[in-house]
Amino acid sequence: MIQRPLSMLVFLVCLVACVSPVCGATAWVLREHVEFDPFSGSKDKWEVQTAFDTHPQCEAMLQHAWKTRLDTIKGNAERFGSTIKSTPGFIGVTFKDGTLTMTTFLCLPDTIDPRGPR
Repeated sequence: MIQRPLSMLVFLVCLVACVSPVCGATAWVLREHVEFDPFSGSKDKWEVQTAFDTHPQCEAMLQHAWKTRLDTIKGNAERFGSTIKSTPGFIGVTFKDGTLTMTTFLCLPDTIDPRGPR
């Protein structure tokens, strides 16, 4: 069960190594990654939220987007009987039936498509 979060951590470490002028990033894109019950092999989705000229602008919006989504989820948690685990930029929700949904917000250079080659 730890493999999926570990692979995300490896991805982020590699990404941070590439966050320099050498990578030629011209803009920063705030992306939202939602994994529906990731440990069962279910689908995931990537959504572009918005783009910024600088990394600090993107990170500021990431914090806002994360907090807004967390507040929304917390408002529905009691109704669905779910448990929430969260750290800045990440929200994990475990439902009564044991399924899990993970939401991650990331600021990535516009030159990187986290979905892989198309």
